[in-house]
Amino acid sequence: MGNRRSSMGAGATTAAQQQQGGGGQQAGQVFGGEQQNGGGVRNGSELTAEQLQLLIQAGRLQYGGGGDLAAGGDNGTMTAPQPQFRSAKVTKNPFNLKKNTVRLKKDEETGSFYVEFDFDAAEPCIVSIHYFSREYVTPEHLTVKFVTEPGLNQALSVTPVTYPAGMNQKFTKEHAIETPFNFDAVPPAILHYSERSTCYPLMIDLRAADTDQSHQLRTAQTTFLTLDTNRHTVKPVKQKVSVGGQAYELHDIYGISSNTGDERTGDDAADEIVEDDGDSLCVICLSDPRDTAVLPCRHMCLCSECAQSLRTQSNKCPICRGPVQSLLHIKVET
Repeated sequence: MGNRRSSMGAGATTAAQQQQGGGGQQAGQVFGGEQQNGGGVRNGSELTAEQLQLLIQAGRLQYGGGGDLAAGGDNGTMTAPQPQFRSAKVTKNPFNLKKNTVRLKKDEETGSFYVEFDFDAAEPCIVSIHYFSREYVTPEHLTVKFVTEPGLNQALSVTPVTYPAGMNQKFTKEHAIETPFNFDAVPPAILHYSERSTCYPLMIDLRAADTDQSHQLRTAQTTFLTLDTNRHTVKPVKQKVSVGGQAYELHDIYGISSNTGDERTGDDAADEIVEDDGDSLCVICLSDPRDTAVLPCRHMCLCSECAQSLRTQSNKCPICRGPVQSLLHIKVET
């Protein structure tokens, strides 16, 4: 199955913000006078709803068929609470930075490093790059501005470059030749991003070129990256898209590319029409197209009808066997 971000470039963007609980560290805690550590819960009637949810998140709760939560079932096991079934909000995202193409290019003459990457733009956009900076946002998480980390007095942002609409465009070192990524001149403490940090070593912002709107209200995609330990490569921390006055963090949906199809031309397109390998079909019924993702593992592997059946029959993802907390129906407009 493919591994594709829910934004899918200049097409339909499925943007859902998920907050996952940290129940994993609760495993082994004493609930209802008995310690739960591993295999199942013997006395389910003593668990509160909050304690039950903690056990589900910790992956410690074992379910059996036909059991009743209040009575404990015939064999002392409990039925799983049905996962929520939700529909994703679909928005249009005209920009897509291909995060796996972001790289540091070394100039052999000067020894300096420059940022290069590929991106798609369905409309004209302004590309800006910021080194070792903070992001200031509104209460809705819309970006107001990027500010260089205090104490760094050198120029740490690349002069913005305006691009026309077009697919597979490239940002190369020639666009930033006057502002290399000079990480040797900054304190080691901010070279790598951590959850306790407010400084990102590298931020790439693709923003609509419509200057009639304020910065925070313009459609944009922002990619936040950090230096790898070898200092010669970068890796993404997160991506977010701002559209329609709202900001969303983007998450990968595993299997969505098999369902929607990538843009292909020539022989590749002809081959796809002639032969369907079945990767776009629901893994349960093998007949209907998959349109529902399992959360929190984000495997898009079910059709909506089988997803409804899964809610009452199992609490495991068909792909990874991880716990199912909710099911997200994704309608992609092509």
